[in-house]
Amino acid sequence: MIIIGEKAYLKTHDKREIQELDIDNKINKTIKAHNDEIKSTKVLRKESKTSNNDMYNNLKNKASILNRDKRHIQDKVSEIQIKQQKVENMEESLNQIKSYYLSSIRRAKQEEEKEKVKVKINKIKKEVDDLNSECITEVTELKESQDIIDAIGTALNKINDIKNKLEQYKSKLMNLECLVDKSKNELNLEEKKIETNLDENIILNPLDFISISGDLNIGIVVDIII
Repeated sequence: MIIIGEKAYLKTHDKREIQELDIDNKINKTIKAHNDEIKSTKVLRKESKTSNNDMYNNLKNKASILNRDKRHIQDKVSEIQIKQQKVENMEESLNQIKSYYLSSIRRAKQEEEKEKVKVKINKIKKEVDDLNSECITEVTELKESQDIIDAIGTALNKINDIKNKLEQYKSKLMNLECLVDKSKNELNLEEKKIETNLDENIILNPLDFISISGDLNIGIVVDIII
């Protein structure tokens, strides 16, 4: 037998035998190339899968943090809404007191009604003070009708300031919640891309479940994983 390169020739120079050996070598070479490609593909796919899994887990962690932040924001918004309701109730009470007092003056019952109004004003002032440190912190007994009206007006102005600040704070929280939702949507898109990429590995490597080993001289074994 004479070996030239990858081809083997018998001394008989039988063209049929030479052709068969040439075919055998080509088949063995094809099998080897196929197996090498499968090994390389599996290594790349394993590395890609590991990288994708890490990215997927990171996105899950970020999504969990965003969900926690959103719940915290929603809790804060609920607290603000409760405080807003309290402030509105106080404002309504003060306006009722003011209206009642002015009506009492017109009915010439000033001295009798002032004492009742004074008690009510003191109570409302204390409630406002409990809600916010910027509210009235000192209760003074008022005797003159104008002083009482002025005190009510001051309390209403401070209540209005509180309402504005609460509304501004709630607005900022709502904007922050929108940003959190936007970030969540972006994370969901990234998550879908990774899931799609994982599925595409099956499409890009459709034959990695087939393994061919051996050669024509000792026999060929074909493994098919189902």
